[in-house]
Amino acid sequence: MVQLMIACPMTGEPVFTGLYADDPTPPTASAAVGCPHCGDLHEWKRDEAWTEAGAAPAPAPA
Repeated sequence: MVQLMIACPMTGEPVFTGLYADDPTPPTASAAVGCPHCGDLHEWKRDEAWTEAGAAPAPAPA
């Protein structure tokens, strides 16, 4: 499956949104994801996401 990714605004690192490009109900307005890179909660809109084939999901924050 192809993952939907966003960029961490603090580090620029890619963050797995927890959604896939072929999910039947992708967010239409906005969603939020906990960032494993900086620890913040990032709200994002669908037009800010991109697909990344073959990427491993980001680990959950500790």
